[in-house]
Amino acid sequence: MRYSKLIFVLMLTLILVFGSSISAFATILPPVDKDLLMLDVEPNGSGTITGTSEGWYNDGTEISITAVPNTGYAFKYWDVEIDGPGNDYTSTNINLIFNITKNTKCTAYFEKTYHLNVSVYSSSDGMGTVSGTGDYKKDDMVPVQAYPNDGYRFVKWIVKVYDRHPNEEDLTPSQPSSFDYKMPDKNVDLFAVFAENPDLTILVDPSEPAIGEVTGAITGKVLPGTSITLTGNPTVRGAYFNGFTFNPEITPTGTPPDSVTFVMPDGDIEVTAHFGMYDPKGVRLVPSPADKGNPALDENALTGPPDFDGYYYYGETYNVIPNPIENWRFVGYNWKCVSGPEPEVAKVMVALESSPYMSVDPDYDFSIHGCNTEITVYYEEDPYIMATVKYQNQSGGTIRPDDSVKIYLNDPYSITQPNISGYVNPGSVASGVVTDVETELVIIFKYDVPQVITNTVTETVVVTQTVTVPATTEATTEAVILEEETPLGAAMIGFNFDEILEPVPVVEEAPEELLPVEETPLGDALPQTGQIPADLFYGIGGLVSAMGVYLKRRK
Repeated sequence: MRYSKLIFVLMLTLILVFGSSISAFATILPPVDKDLLMLDVEPNGSGTITGTSEGWYNDGTEISITAVPNTGYAFKYWDVEIDGPGNDYTSTNINLIFNITKNTKCTAYFEKTYHLNVSVYSSSDGMGTVSGTGDYKKDDMVPVQAYPNDGYRFVKWIVKVYDRHPNEEDLTPSQPSSFDYKMPDKNVDLFAVFAENPDLTILVDPSEPAIGEVTGAITGKVLPGTSITLTGNPTVRGAYFNGFTFNPEITPTGTPPDSVTFVMPDGDIEVTAHFGMYDPKGVRLVPSPADKGNPALDENALTGPPDFDGYYYYGETYNVIPNPIENWRFVGYNWKCVSGPEPEVAKVMVALESSPYMSVDPDYDFSIHGCNTEITVYYEEDPYIMATVKYQNQSGGTIRPDDSVKIYLNDPYSITQPNISGYVNPGSVASGVVTDVETELVIIFKYDVPQVITNTVTETVVVTQTVTVPATTEATTEAVILEEETPLGAAMIGFNFDEILEPVPVVEEAPEELLPVEETPLGDALPQTGQIPADLFYGIGGLVSAMGVYLKRRK
């Protein structure tokens, strides 16, 4: 037993020694079929490598490593060296993943970075925002941008480069609000300078504030360089636009009569629109002949003083409504200036061949010029003939002088025979239509002499008689309605009590008929729920008794 324990201790010691020998030998010789991964960083202290650590790995093992730059550095690239010719390569991917097949060395290269701080210049606080701040490598093209707030504009960039000259400011007014900044090998402060937009103020001449307005106006803060077009619009009848004035003075471009275009300057500007009112001009209408028409101006006329029928403003057009009386018609207009400067005849007069009138068009458009005017409206009577009316007795003798009656063409006429004292008027009517001025119309009315009645006495006798009337009751307005027979309704039929009281005949009863015995259905013959049939009842009783006797005998 003692030797066994000794042998066991010796064997255990031998195993431990042999295991230690094998481990020590392994640190010197590489394992069979394994590849060595080596990692390095350049320059020293510029960063670290995370992920798979250095060591021996089976052929085909996936390797995943990441380059992590230290503060002030940025990852540049991986340099991968693999045993064997033509296997080396580089990668700019900060994460490197591959399957190891040979001994491989991975070196992460980092380079120095510099800080770019993009901010708003202190004098421009609250006027805008910027973007682009960060750490960048030398020669990186960094996109930077300045965003002005509403009512403000970008002015310029100011650059402060450290370690070059303390607080040196490089002004770059040529750079726009957005551009790519090339990073130097220094830390840099880049400031955006903003400014408030100038004010554009649009005014209407206070002397006539209610007769016009300006359209297209952009009031308030306007970005310099903005193209602006303003238009003056009269808002009341008779008003006109009279141009713009600028304070301070600027030179507008392309100025039509009623609008102006200009570029917003880099400073406040005030624009005033001017309006005015035309002097109204009177129009007087004269009918000719004076009592043959009632000419009037159209509904656009303003009320005029007693000397004129109405007023219009310069440049307006209007119409005259001739309104001839019955059986008269409009034939033409003439126009003349009665006060004020005489306009050019070519602007007013319209020459019509073989016509003495300015216009024979009843809807002619007149225009207002620089004077008060008078328009004569001419009328002429409709075509007619003069008919002769004769008054004769039955023998053809004239009993009254002839009359001459005016009858208009195409206008139905009707002449009633008049009464003549001493003659009987038969009451005839002459009527018709005349369609030709060459027609000779003679109308003859015949009269009879009334018959003379002699020795005729007419006497009127009035007889007066006294009548006594008995006194009556007080008068009434009630209407008296004659009594009428009222038809009766259908007569009621009386009861015949004798028939009711007669004895009722006795009906002899038939012998009672015996009903056949019906079979009771089996279901109805069986005991219902809760009932014990008699046979079962007695059967149970007998069974109980028999059991009692049996038990008694047993005792």
